This record gives sequence, structure tokens and C-alpha cells, in this order.
Amino acid sequence: MTASRRILPLAIASIGIVSFALVAWLGYELGRYRAGYAMIDVRRQAEQRDATIAAQAATIEELGRQVAILETAREIDREAYAKVESNLDVLERQIVDQQEQLRFYEGIVSPDDGTAGLRIQDFEVVSGAGERSYTIRFVLVQAIVHNERVTGSVRLTLTGIADGAPLTLDLEALAGAGLADGVEYGFRYFQAVEFPLTLPPGFVAESVDVEVVPERQRDATWTQNFLWPG
Repeated sequence: MTASRRILPLAIASIGIVSFALVAWLGYELGRYRAGYAMIDVRRQAEQRDATIAAQAATIEELGRQVAILETAREIDREAYAKVESNLDVLERQIVDQQEQLRFYEGIVSPDDGTAGLRIQDFEVVSGAGERSYTIRFVLVQAIVHNERVTGSVRLTLTGIADGAPLTLDLEALAGAGLADGVEYGFRYFQAVEFPLTLPPGFVAESVDVEVVPERQRDATWTQNFLWPG
């Protein structure tokens, strides 16, 4: 075999090896190239995801701020409404009180029956702190004519049932010796009168007689009857 024939296979083998190496290197570089693009895509997707999360967080924060504002406004509205309602209740009570005062003073200045002189208004019986204890309250007024001061005393008697029989009790039996002679009055327009008393055991009150005894002899004593409440 000549020398040229021996060299040719070696050259072909060398070219094959070089070609294989070149192909391998190109494949490696192509892989790196593609991997680089994949990393860029992954990075881009991560950045987009972070941007989306940040936008959603900003939206949640803004919505939370709006909710806080709405809750604050609702609380303010609730407090404002409660305050207005409270003020209305106060005004209504004031109007009722003023109407009662107006009726009271109208009864002094111009009573319905047009009769001048002493009269009893706003009679009531109030339960006391102790057992079977009460306070009888009323206002003694001088209607129409107020040109002079009136004086005298007021006495009480209670009528009811005890042990199945009618029974009448005076102030001494109900309130002790201190009120046996009644309560004195002296005024020009009106005076509030109170009688604290205690009912004896077994006595069921039915009515109250209020006796007004003027100090001046020319003025007649008079009595007004009231039913015992409930």
C-alpha cells in the first residue's frame, strides 16, 4: 500500500472527529442559548407576577382604607343620630313639662269653673321606702284673686276597710302626734303640701278626705274627697 493510500483514511477519520466535536460544541452552545432564553422568560414571568402581587396588595390596601373611612362615617352617623334622638327626647320632655306648667298656671289664673278661692291640684299618692308607707302630695292654689296672702291648715282622714268593717283614720293614727293638727299653709299663689304616712296592718284604704281650714273666721272650712289609687 502506497503512502497516499494510508494517509487518506487518517484524514477522513480526523475530519470526522473534528466534525463530531464541532457538532457537539454547537449543540452545547445552542442549549445554553435556549436555556438563556428560558431563564429570561422565567425572570420576566417572575417580575410580572411580582408586579401583579404588588398591584393587588395596593388595591387591597386602598379597599381597606375605604372600608375604614366608611366605618368611621357610619359610626359618626350613628353617634350623630343618637345625639339627635337624645336631644329630641329632652325637647319632648321639656315640652311636656312646659305644657303641664302652663296648665297648672292656667288653673291658678283662670280655672275652668271660673270660681275664685282655694283649690287642690295635682293630687297623688306615692309609695314610700318602707312597708305600707306612702306620701300624699298635692298643690294648694289660690285661683283668680291673688291680692292677699292666705293662711290656715290642711288635715287628712282616710276611709277604708279593716277586718271587713268600715274604718276612718285621722293623721294622728297615720302619721303620729306630730301631724295631728295637720300641715299649715301660707302663700299668695300656691304651695306644695306633703303628708308622709303609714297604713296600719290589715287596713285597706279606699278614699282620702282633704280638709282645708282657713285661719280667717269669715272663710269657711271645706273638704274635698279623692279615691285611693289602685
